[in-house]
Amino acid sequence: MTEDPSLVSTLRNHGSAYQYFDFVDEFIATGLVRCETAGPFETAPFMDLHTSPLMTAPKKPDSRRAVFDATFGEFSLNNNTPRDTDLNNPCVYDYPFVDDFKQLILEEGRGCFIWKRDLSRFYMQIPLDPVEYPKVCYVWRKKLYFFTSLMFGLTHSGLQG
Repeated sequence: MTEDPSLVSTLRNHGSAYQYFDFVDEFIATGLVRCETAGPFETAPFMDLHTSPLMTAPKKPDSRRAVFDATFGEFSLNNNTPRDTDLNNPCVYDYPFVDDFKQLILEEGRGCFIWKRDLSRFYMQIPLDPVEYPKVCYVWRKKLYFFTSLMFGLTHSGLQG
């Protein structure tokens, strides 16, 4: 993050979170069981916390995805996060394509082993540094929660994943 960022919290979620409240309820319940999110809290668990809204988005073929909208508002978390650097070092990355994996298998030849990670909750399987917890808070049903793992919607989730 930038030094002394000006962040503005929001306590209200997007309409899609309320429209699909049963999906969000299940998403949070699963996150609590898997230790991907912490809560609920009646009062703020941190001195300087920042809340961003939740939303849902369609996911192929016929399901939904929970999104932490860290880009909401001019003074959002993502708008105060450098995109091209990590710890002040330049970073450039590309996402692999299916053809990249095909080429790897062809190069290694018959009998090679390959494994994959469960991608159904990909980001949620990668823990966050506890220093970041105060910045990844959200409100649901008048209670505070925070993520303990990466979440879809954070600027560097793709890079860290």
